[in-house]
This record gives sequence, structure tokens and C-alpha cells, in this order.
Amino acid sequence: MNRNREFLTIVLKIIKAKGSANLFASTIDGNLIFIVIKDGEITKLRYRNQSGAAAVQLLDSIKVKSCSVKKYTEAFLPSQDDLPSTGDILKLLLSGLSWKVAKPQETRSKKSVEGSKVEKKLPNTEGAAEGVPPKTVVIPNSALTNVKKAFQEAVGPIAGVIYDNIYQEVVQEFGSAKNSIGFHSLVQRLTEEIDKPQHKKEFLKSIGYL
Repeated sequence: MNRNREFLTIVLKIIKAKGSANLFASTIDGNLIFIVIKDGEITKLRYRNQSGAAAVQLLDSIKVKSCSVKKYTEAFLPSQDDLPSTGDILKLLLSGLSWKVAKPQETRSKKSVEGSKVEKKLPNTEGAAEGVPPKTVVIPNSALTNVKKAFQEAVGPIAGVIYDNIYQEVVQEFGSAKNSIGFHSLVQRLTEEIDKPQHKKEFLKSIGYL
């Protein structure tokens, strides 16, 4: 797994579980990232000799070399009252940690999307003519709204951050999430982000895939 994505995945999982931990990551330019998470909220952050809001502003260019998770302890860092919300920090991490980067063998191809087990049927595409190529079938906005809502119910508070980044990933790769290939790719990738099998099933059922 790409080191940036590995680190981000660890952060997201701890936050999603409302856990507590101290995270350390070294970057390829020799700097250290230190993040304290308490009860699912980022409470302290230090990077490049900067703390709090000043450190957050530097997160859009980091490249992780290695990372580790330690048991939560009260950090020696002073209180950081200027720290942005956990959601805002996650958005910067998602941007800076290159969420879209993956190793070649991990890259999702259009062929794999078309043959995915998740792909069962399209949402209602009223007005689509018989024989119209899948990429020209327009998926209604209501279907995308339903998918986002169902994903939020399955994942919790950080769902919006994950959804927005995966949505942009799909748009960049397929041109749109409103054609059948893009839509199915969106559903497949969102499903992969849901940890519990029962939650995956409920998500797919609520959007009409089961």
C-alpha cells in the first residue's frame, strides 16, 4: 500500500472508531508528523517544528516515508486551542497525502469495474433508450444523493470526507459519476471503505443493489 494512503487509513480508522492514540510519521524530507487523537478527535498536531493551526497549513505537501501508532498518552505538547476541527484537518490530509495515488497493481481499472460483483443494476434512468451505450446513460442526482446518505449511515461522521474524495477520484478517471461506469465505480469504491460485512450489506440494500 502507498505509504501516504496507509497513514491516512490508520488515521481515519482511529477517528471512525472514536479511539485514542498517538501517531508518528516520518516524511521523505526528514521531518516528523505527530498527531494526538483522543476519543475520535484530533487534539494536537505538530509538523516541521510547527504546532496547531500553523502545522495544519503545511499538510498539503507531505509525503510519508514510515508511520507508527503508539498507545495514547497525554502529549508533552501544550494545549492547541487554535487547532481547526477534525473534519477540516482530514480534508487537508486527504489533499496532502495524495489519496488518489496507488501502486499499479492496486489501480482500479474500468474493466474491473464493469465486471465487479457489486455491479448488479442501475438506478432508475428514466428516458434512456434501449441500446444506449452505458457511458451515455445519465444517472439522476437523486441516485447520487441516496448513495451519499446511505454511505454516511454506514460509516459515520467521516463519511463525507471519504465520499467527496472518492467522488473526485471517479470523476477524474471516468469523466463523470453520472454515467453507468462511473456510478458503479463509485458504489464499488465506497463499499470497499465500509469495514463491517453487515454494514456493507445494508449499504448495498439501501441503494438497490441487493
